[in-house]
Amino acid sequence: MHSLHLVIKMKEIDFKVYGMICPSCKILLTKTLKGIEGVKKVSVSLKDSKAHISYDEKTVCQRRLIHAIESESFEVDKWKK
Repeated sequence: MHSLHLVIKMKEIDFKVYGMICPSCKILLTKTLKGIEGVKKVSVSLKDSKAHISYDEKTVCQRRLIHAIESESFEVDKWKK
């Protein structure tokens, strides 16, 4: 019997998120992003106004992530390092 292992290449992206003013904002944004099919890991920093997302780019696109952030009334830019 052969075992099939699928390797999913995860993509990572950082977004600058404007409008997060309290811990509840962080919780809301984390929950929203984690609820998207294809998103594997989310880290939101209230202090840095930043969202770090690991996702399967075959399942979800950056535009969908941006839309999810904006749907919670936050503004977003790609993180500039």
